[in-house]
Amino acid sequence: MSKETEVQRQQAPPTAATNPQNAAAGCGNQVFYQYTAPTIVLQTQSVATKTVIEAYILSIPFGFLGAHNFYLRRPGFGVLYVFTFGLLGAGVIFDWFRMPWLVKNANKRAKDPEIEYKKRLDDAYILWFPFGLLGFAYLLTFGLCGIGWLLDICFMPYHVRKANEESKIPNEKSACATEVLALSPFGILGFHHFYLNRPLYGASYFFTFGLLGVGYIVDWFRTPNLVKRHNEEKFSGRDPNLKYSDDAYVLWFPFGILGFHHFYLQRPLWGFLYFFTFGLF
Repeated sequence: MSKETEVQRQQAPPTAATNPQNAAAGCGNQVFYQYTAPTIVLQTQSVATKTVIEAYILSIPFGFLGAHNFYLRRPGFGVLYVFTFGLLGAGVIFDWFRMPWLVKNANKRAKDPEIEYKKRLDDAYILWFPFGLLGFAYLLTFGLCGIGWLLDICFMPYHVRKANEESKIPNEKSACATEVLALSPFGILGFHHFYLNRPLYGASYFFTFGLLGVGYIVDWFRTPNLVKRHNEEKFSGRDPNLKYSDDAYVLWFPFGILGFHHFYLQRPLWGFLYFFTFGLF
């Protein structure tokens, strides 16, 4: 059979076939139709790939403020670097040597969300020095007088392996708990945004006292939507990169003159232009 005949037969509409046995038995011409199910093609959403060059460009001048961590979708480390000036510089220097692995891991996490909550041994060692003495269990004893802190050098692989074995996908965030944080005095410092895994908003509220109180008050009314978006992003497949008009407006007033809304909308050039010209004068 030629290829052309085979292609024509595949593209032909459903054809009727007569059952010869039923026709011979006097049951009349009973017609059967052959149906071919359509092929469904699922298209996966493309994710922007991070590059080593861009990560280095951000880390050299702004690494002490965690710029490369924000770029690599590590907002938790980004906020930590902001408050500790890059873990007193130690984290930034170490990141320069491991940058290719950080970029590779960021691209892998974007394609496979299952490893999003996996702990890394190199991250654990960076947090161990120099702030391992201030770990939650060591805070009041300065790392058990330094003994536990030193022993953790050897036990760190075990701790990381155990954490990954016990790690679970987090539960849905509570609208009630979020509303309590938003209405409390801690809301002006962005605690409800940290709770909803929005560290960039949390940091902006922390340093601007709730966007001079405007964002703090607006959040009283939009908290249910914030919780709904977070839960849908984690459990229902909503695109986490979607931008929202209410977020943009909250940043536009009162800090639109510094380009906050442009940074949020991923327009960094316009953001810096507004920042250095006070909203184009």
